[in-house]
Amino acid sequence: MQKFDLGYCTVQYKEPIVYFTFREGAELGFPKMRECVAIAERLSEKQPYFTFASVRQNVNFTIERRKVAAEAGRH
Repeated sequence: MQKFDLGYCTVQYKEPIVYFTFREGAELGFPKMRECVAIAERLSEKQPYFTFASVRQNVNFTIERRKVAAEAGRH
C-alpha cells in the first residue's frame, strides 16, 4: 500500500481504492481538497479509482467550502 502524509490527512492507495484519513481539527477548503485529489491521482497513476474517506474526528470546513456545498444541494 502506498501512503502519503499531508499533515492534516493521510492518503493511502491500495488499488483500486484511495483512502483519506483526516486528522482531528483539520480545516478543509478548496486548496487542501485540490491537494488531496492531486495526491490521489499521483498515487493511482491517473488510473480510475474509488475513494473512501474517514472523517471520524472533528474536521472543519472553511466558510467558502460550506457555501459551495450548500449551493450544490439546491440544484
